Amino acid sequence: MEVVTEVKVLSVYMKCDKCNNGLMLENGHIMFTTDPPKYPYKCNNCGYEDNYFVRYPYQKLVPLENLREMNDKEKK
Repeated sequence: MEVVTEVKVLSVYMKCDKCNNGLMLENGHIMFTTDPPKYPYKCNNCGYEDNYFVRYPYQKLVPLENLREMNDKEKK
């Protein structure tokens, strides 16, 4: 049986560790083939560059209720 939960969607960004003001944005569309892979980013405020194992921004789902059966409207 399928069950559902209502969720809230959060967008997760990486803030710059150096200036603490800018956001770390993708520095091109490349990936370093390490294991696990790393992604290069550059601060849009101070230009600081770093590599992360996570691709930013990403979306996180936060449940707002416990799992439940679908109601009639949701089944359609």
